[in-house]
Amino acid sequence: MSYVSSAMQSHVLTDSATDTRALKSRSHSTYYDRRLRQGPALVRARRPYLFKNAVTGLGLFALVGGVYWYTLNAVGQDDFEDVKVPDAPRQAK
Repeated sequence: MSYVSSAMQSHVLTDSATDTRALKSRSHSTYYDRRLRQGPALVRARRPYLFKNAVTGLGLFALVGGVYWYTLNAVGQDDFEDVKVPDAPRQAK
């Protein structure tokens, strides 16, 4: 038994038809071709950001590399004289 009015049913049908059309049109509006390569529109859209992103990436790489290099040099200079090494365990006879 259904208590849904006919007006409500037609509204549901209209919404599902609209959703189907939206999905079909959305599947065609992409910046990639069938081989998933960048299309000309995507290349044009990314062009203004290419240089800034490359400089930012190189800067981050230099920062991380500098921290890594400094850490290895700081630890490499330590001779660990302050660390007490325990004696070897005694063998049971």
